[in-house]
Amino acid sequence: MFFSVLRNFINLSIRNKIIFLFSILLIIPIIIIGLFTYNYIISVVQKRAVDYTSEIQHSIISKTDSYFSQMNDLLMNIAYETNDMTSLDLSRRAMPDNETRQDNKTLQYLKETDQIYNVLLASTRKSKYINSISLYTESRNVLAYKTIYNVNNSYSPDNEDWFKKVQASKREIIISNTHRDNQLIDNSKSNVITIARKIYNPADYSEIGILAMNISLDAINDLYKDILKNEGVKVYFVNGDGFINYCNDNSQYMGYLDAEIKSDILNPEGIFTFFDNDGAKMFATYQTSSLTGWKILFTMKYSNLVLEANVLKAVIIIVIIFLCSFLYFLIVYFSKRIVRPIKNLELGMSTAIQSNFKNKLDITSIDEVGRLGEKFNLMLDKINQLISDVYYEQDLKRQAEINALQAQINPHFLYNTLNTIKLMAVLQKSDKIANTIDSLVKLLQFTAKKTEEFVSIKDEVTALQDYIEIQKVRYYNKIKFIFEIEEATLSFKTLKFTLQPFIENSIFHGLEPRGGKGTITVKIFRQEDDICFTVRDDGTGMDEATLNNLLNTDHENKNSFNKIGIKNVHQRIKLYFGYQYGVNIKSHINAGTEAQIKIPVIL
Repeated sequence: MFFSVLRNFINLSIRNKIIFLFSILLIIPIIIIGLFTYNYIISVVQKRAVDYTSEIQHSIISKTDSYFSQMNDLLMNIAYETNDMTSLDLSRRAMPDNETRQDNKTLQYLKETDQIYNVLLASTRKSKYINSISLYTESRNVLAYKTIYNVNNSYSPDNEDWFKKVQASKREIIISNTHRDNQLIDNSKSNVITIARKIYNPADYSEIGILAMNISLDAINDLYKDILKNEGVKVYFVNGDGFINYCNDNSQYMGYLDAEIKSDILNPEGIFTFFDNDGAKMFATYQTSSLTGWKILFTMKYSNLVLEANVLKAVIIIVIIFLCSFLYFLIVYFSKRIVRPIKNLELGMSTAIQSNFKNKLDITSIDEVGRLGEKFNLMLDKINQLISDVYYEQDLKRQAEINALQAQINPHFLYNTLNTIKLMAVLQKSDKIANTIDSLVKLLQFTAKKTEEFVSIKDEVTALQDYIEIQKVRYYNKIKFIFEIEEATLSFKTLKFTLQPFIENSIFHGLEPRGGKGTITVKIFRQEDDICFTVRDDGTGMDEATLNNLLNTDHENKNSFNKIGIKNVHQRIKLYFGYQYGVNIKSHINAGTEAQIKIPVIL
């Protein structure tokens, strides 16, 4: 039954298909309109909530910044008073030792300390939220608490995060995160915010020390107790890392926001939604304080936010019924007018696709179909531009990868070669020294041509022979090299250092384990439109596991001439010429190794 209906539908004309299809799916655009209307209402309600919370947040931030600014001014006043008491030399005086404790300097030191303590203690009484004010210098730590506390006399602020930030700062105020007051022995109920800054000698602007004020968290409770007690609303004071300095219901006090919320507070719009631990959708807004850097985050249940919008659902249903009837007649009327330009558009699109996106559409109308054709033409332009950009980026990437594979000369090789020359000069006093040095110089000159990606096969072979001359000296001519090269191939080009890594691999991994004795044969010949290189040795060979791993892993030897290994040669060939070219290696234990390299003919 279903397939019969489907076949009949397929055989209908385009116009009848439009009428039939839109008649069945009429509810879809109506639902979209209904959803749009509903979402619009939600957005209005949400905006109203955002405006309300933004006003509260702005008020909180203003009060917070104002309060901390007042505390900063108080710190500055304390700094001026303590400077006057110590003749601007507070950071340089130290407590005298036991032998001179009774002299004038000792008395002066104790007097200054007592005076400073009194100033700090008096300052704590200027606000009921100030727990303590402390002065830290190189010579003394003066702590003043407004009430009797069990103070930890061995306390040092060196490990406190806020103290490290102040030390790294210059003249700005530092406001810490909420933390335990570690100056007290029992600090389980003492949660404070530290305001601190450096103080300087006004005479020569030298640094005197650090002045710190511990403010009780009750300041936030009392300043905003009416606002922060709204039922159903959670308010967080968090820093940029998501650390919660304050929460009105203490559910996540001095902890961190969930990762989802923490990532959302980076949203510059300041509005987002998330799901709480119970799976309920939550609505959140935040603003940032310019002074403290804290974010004031408000959260509430999304269902409470949209409660008013649900009342309008009945109205939306009535509108949907009306639109369904109206749109049915519109579909019948416009289906005929729509079909003709759609057919033309389909034909033009097919032509454009067959021409690899080169042929654009001829636009004859200015209605929706015409604008769709214009957008299609713009899309063709964009596709062509993207194709061009992709080719360009791939070319740059290939160039960068190839350049990255071009390694520098390994210093160990140069050291070993020079040591070989030196040893020969001492023991043999042979003229071969000049030839060895000449081979080395030529090889280095060939290597230094970094701008040349391709060299002639003749130059590649010449450089290879220079390298072989050096290796012959090193291994006392125990290695025999055989070259079988077609003369016609020497004028063609190849990638630089195509053969050298294979000769090096044959020496180090094939012949050296056998005492450096053996034969290496190099063949170069043309095979139709390709150039074939073959390097064969009669060394120890490799097992199957080593052979399979050779082209997939870098095998770097500290005695190698450079860092261009067999894997790099294989990759370079494929990058330049495609995956039909590259390296193929055959080997058997105690039967030698043969490497076959294939590249296209390059004139």
